[in-house]
Amino acid sequence: MAKSRQLHHSSQQVRHIFWAMVLVGYACSIAGCDSSASVSQVTKTITAVSSTSTAPKISVLECAGDEQSPKLSSGWKLVWQHTFDNPLALPPIIDGSQVAPLERADPVPNQYKDTIWMFDAATASMQWHFDGSAALNLAEHWIDLTAWSPTYFAIALHDSNAPREFVIVFNRLTGQVAYQAELQALEMAVSDDALFYRSGERRLYRIDLPSGNQRWNDSRTDYIWQGLYASGEWLYAFIGITSPQDGLEILKYRADNGTLVNSVKVVPVYEVLAKGLQGIGRTGTGIALFDLSNLTTTWETDLGSHFTTINDSNAFWDNPSRVTLTQDAVYLFDAQRNLVKITLTDGKIAWTVSFSDVEPMSKPAAVAGIVYGLFSDGTVRAFSEADGSQLGNVMKVPLWYWRRGEAKPFRNLVGGVGVANDLLIVTTGCRSIYAIRRDK
Repeated sequence: MAKSRQLHHSSQQVRHIFWAMVLVGYACSIAGCDSSASVSQVTKTITAVSSTSTAPKISVLECAGDEQSPKLSSGWKLVWQHTFDNPLALPPIIDGSQVAPLERADPVPNQYKDTIWMFDAATASMQWHFDGSAALNLAEHWIDLTAWSPTYFAIALHDSNAPREFVIVFNRLTGQVAYQAELQALEMAVSDDALFYRSGERRLYRIDLPSGNQRWNDSRTDYIWQGLYASGEWLYAFIGITSPQDGLEILKYRADNGTLVNSVKVVPVYEVLAKGLQGIGRTGTGIALFDLSNLTTTWETDLGSHFTTINDSNAFWDNPSRVTLTQDAVYLFDAQRNLVKITLTDGKIAWTVSFSDVEPMSKPAAVAGIVYGLFSDGTVRAFSEADGSQLGNVMKVPLWYWRRGEAKPFRNLVGGVGVANDLLIVTTGCRSIYAIRRDK
């Protein structure tokens, strides 16, 4: 997936996000949990890399014990763990072997201080970080969008105290700034030679990288877009619906000169994820698969109920996507909290797993024949890709969990799971990030 997006809240109001999301868990209570001495040694080494922030510590947020090494059930191994000074706001932002945790020094709405860190998951080494307070002299700021290419990593950053926004493109390996400008990006994508973004006046632009020269812009000013996706010589723009009768319009541009070569309306969808030449869209009550080579709908599957976009808890709060796209399947949590596998070739539901007493916190992750999910009791659960059977509880960790009506204040934090090569990466809305591997 080329793009990840975060939601900014004001007075706890929620906007739609497209595409580019129980009380605190304590020590492991899973029967048969065990940990190894080798893990603790790795953890001590990695934890030595620390943030320079002096903001209030996580104890305010009830994540007690989040710096401790978790105990894992038999069959899984903690490869590394890093504990920051402040909580991690989002599920893992990942592309290939690189993981970009987003540290939030003050998660009170409208008072954020966000820092992006870049890790190599394979070696557990911190490569670089970017702090808007130091780099841009901003007192309070939050990161709204991220985008990847093989060469670059881009962010959109907002000044909380002024109507100013910045787009910054980094060399993803070194952190060197390739492009920086004060501009508003409602959506963006990045390739190895260009930044594409839709501006505040709703126009589409291409900026050459690393020169920063504007090559072209498109004057189309549709109000609702659902993302941009750059793939090879093409740029795809997804134009959103304005009423239930409308369909998603997919625009296919030549990336080099901005020529619109095709425009097709397909079934109505509310979210688009793209990988390769396939796009998956979340419809009102199901899922649709698109072939981006010819802009056709491959199949549409009805799940029988509407997806929810606003919850009474922080689950999915800043990462509303419930969908994960792999090479052969779609995995998702539906509105009833069921974990569902849909076969990519024909759109048929392969299996469904139901949960009555826990709430999934973000979309599932799949790696090496296993599907993982993080749940509201702080437990990471594992399921077989083949038939959905539960393989066990991987671990239980401190979790930031909030429900509407609780006495404790809202914090703009949510955890989740992701995959970096063969590693499962876990964040929980607390300070630690974990890398886990199946111990064969």
